[in-house]
Amino acid sequence: FQPKEGNTMTHTPGPWRVRTTGNIGNIVEAQSGARYHEGDDGWRAVATFQECGSSPRAADQDANKTANGRLIAAAPDMLAELQLALNALIVSPSEAHEAARGQSQARVNAKRAIRRAIALATK
Repeated sequence: FQPKEGNTMTHTPGPWRVRTTGNIGNIVEAQSGARYHEGDDGWRAVATFQECGSSPRAADQDANKTANGRLIAAAPDMLAELQLALNALIVSPSEAHEAARGQSQARVNAKRAIRRAIALATK
């Protein structure tokens, strides 16, 4: 998959990880490679997040917060996997005629869904 001409993907590369910081909040971090002092592990904040408050129970809110963080942290890897899957579904022009005969509607729908997901992730 290649972004359309003029579109460049400028998100922070993965992997990302989730770090809970108590009262300060919850952070999704990426490795920057920069270390400014002893004990600096080089991880820097990419995003912060909280639970959505959909339940009055603290345990439910913690589970929601954990799930939110994991989903956000997985974004770079999910994008990479979607790009690989789309590339696997795209056929070369020399194979197009043969593929057109055997291509199912499910495959067409899968390619559309993957393209939409990549577009959303790379806006």
